Amino acid sequence: MGRCVTRTGRSTPNRETSLASQSFRWSQETRILYNNLMSQFLRLIKKTAKVIVSRYRISVSYLIFYIRKFEALRNLLRIPRNEAVESGTIEDSSILEKIEIETINSVTISPIENLGRKKAPIFSEFKDYSMKPISLNKISKGIVWGAYGGAVFDQTFRIINDLSPDKWANLHSVHTRIRLPKKKYLRGTSFLLADGEAYDNYHHWMFDVLPKLQLAKLCGVNLEDIDHFLIYAKRLPFQMETLGYLGVPKDRIVNISESTCLLTDELIVIDPMRTFRKVPPCSVGILRNYFLQSSNHIEEPFRKIFLSRNDASFRRVTNEKALLPILSENNFEIISFAGLSVKEQIRIVQQSKIVVGPTGSTMSNITFANPGCKLLELFSPAFVDPFTLSITSQVAVDHFYLVGEDESHLNEPDDSDFKRDIEIDPSQFLAAIRYLCKLK
Repeated sequence: MGRCVTRTGRSTPNRETSLASQSFRWSQETRILYNNLMSQFLRLIKKTAKVIVSRYRISVSYLIFYIRKFEALRNLLRIPRNEAVESGTIEDSSILEKIEIETINSVTISPIENLGRKKAPIFSEFKDYSMKPISLNKISKGIVWGAYGGAVFDQTFRIINDLSPDKWANLHSVHTRIRLPKKKYLRGTSFLLADGEAYDNYHHWMFDVLPKLQLAKLCGVNLEDIDHFLIYAKRLPFQMETLGYLGVPKDRIVNISESTCLLTDELIVIDPMRTFRKVPPCSVGILRNYFLQSSNHIEEPFRKIFLSRNDASFRRVTNEKALLPILSENNFEIISFAGLSVKEQIRIVQQSKIVVGPTGSTMSNITFANPGCKLLELFSPAFVDPFTLSITSQVAVDHFYLVGEDESHLNEPDDSDFKRDIEIDPSQFLAAIRYLCKLK
């Protein structure tokens, strides 16, 4: 007789668990692969679009180049001459005066300590740097086209290259415009107080625009004698507050844009100060003198703060809620600078002995920290930028960093996407916070 064998199969649940685990692992790997492929695809699209736009602009510039050869057509279209000049080589009476300003021009980069598993190679590559001397230029009958913070022309309508930065570095936007706005005359002395990136950006406004007021004073310019302050700005609260604080009358502020072209009696222009990833050394000292001279010195900073970007549209800490218990246990305050005045932001940083937060313009306020303050800067692997290190190196702030998690950037961190949100591993964050709190 045959036997009936019943298989109870105790191994079945294990087999199912194993299959489920394998399925989860495959789905996770598939998701990572998909994210990487999408990231590469988007990069390819951006690169292709950039090439197409670049070639289109070059083609248009050739057409406009030939049009500009005819004075009648130039006058009809209100476009400048083909010739370009440098402020130091103009031989006619356009440049009334060019004054080189004596400032600190070099920065020694301090060490930065990694408190996480992922390293950011860019920090080891970021070295001491020096910047070229800055000059103040007084231009007779100077012309300003307001695109991207101002293109500057001499009285014969030749663009002055070194005073006219543009987002298209290799081919200035003015060379691709078939027509410029009608010139508006400004009587008296005008001061071009603008930068293309400072339109709505706190960092560039603070470091690349405001210091020009003090640099002008160093050259003997009396701001009360300025009839018009030309700004390229969205007139955000922090912009109007700081201008008022530094003595710029609201009724003398003139907004410039792509739709404005101004003819001045006398134009004052300070050399562009913005450089890639490097804060001008003179700016840090000037800002501290501006904003700390009237504040009370705090000998023993007492606050520990976490600067939240939850109200921002990008570069937020996506799992901030998971980090809140860690911050609470270690007596950190959760602070958002949105809605606070610049003076309030400065006061909070002055009172802080530990500052933690995601990288961004808000980190510019570390300029006002007391020596010995501890800063932990959080990054996405997709965007690690050393600009804050160029500030902390100048104000004796101890700088630390932590690179977050990002499945689409599992290799070395880079700067391919500066708007990428940040996910921080809670266990690494806890270890970093405890380490900072133990430091004296």
